Formats: sequence, C-alpha cells, structure tokens
Amino acid sequence: MPLRLPLFLLTVSCLPCGIQNARGAGKSDTGITLPAEGRSFAVRFDDDSFKAGNYFFINRSAKSVVLNLGATELVLEAGEATKSRPTEPSENHYYNITMSERGDAGDKPIATTRWPVANNNRSYVIFLTGPNGKTIDRTVDLSVDAEKSGSKKKKR
Repeated sequence: MPLRLPLFLLTVSCLPCGIQNARGAGKSDTGITLPAEGRSFAVRFDDDSFKAGNYFFINRSAKSVVLNLGATELVLEAGEATKSRPTEPSENHYYNITMSERGDAGDKPIATTRWPVANNNRSYVIFLTGPNGKTIDRTVDLSVDAEKSGSKKKKR
C-alpha cells in the first residue's frame, strides 16, 4: 500500500505571515519552509499534535476573527494561525459554532453553524478578505485514522 501524506495546494496569500516571512530563509516558527520563489505550493501537514477532532485556523483576512467553538472562545488576530478544538457538545452530537469579524463598531457575524462531533476528521479553516472587503471562510476536512492520530475510538 502506498504511503499517503496529507498535502494541500495553497497560494502564498493563504499562509500565515510567519511562514511567508521565512521564505527562503530556513524554517518558520511553524516548521514549514517555502522556497524563495513561486506563488502556489504543495504543503505537507503531518504534525503529530494535530489530532483527529482538531481544527487548524489560519486568519489571512484583514481583521481579527472571534470564534466561539462550543464553550471555547478564541480570538485570532489578522495573520495568525492556531490549533484548537471545540468543547462541550450539545446533546453529544454537535458543537454550536459562531464566527465573527472584529471591527470598531463591534463583532459582525461571519457564520453561525453546527459542527458534528467528528472524531475521525481534522479540519483546516482559512479566513480571507473577500472581493467586497468582508471576511469569508473556507474549510477543508481531512479524514484521519483515529488510532494513528492518537485519539481513542469509541466502543459500541
């Protein structure tokens, strides 16, 4: 069986500032190195601490993003990236999620949704500034083997 690695094709503008600023100069603080030239890259994300049920948030928008992930609140400044996971699922089936952009007049909702309690996925959520100047989000879910990622499977 061939080795399957989690790879993503990303443009430079989607990546956190720390990665962009380290181009051609060695490793960034995230451990990802990009060549000095080019606009799109296949980036390998196989961080051992990024387990099933986790989310990796990348804020490439012009504004801060406020995330309410169940009972967990997270503020992601423009250009930052972090890993997190929702807490306190409703009815043990889903998390109530609210994403907002922070502005001078207060927080403006980007999206209000429910995410299923999916311990067999890890997800990448990227925030960008859309053509109309509003913050938009894109999500990529990656199915992972719970045993390989260090998570425990539920017994039925």
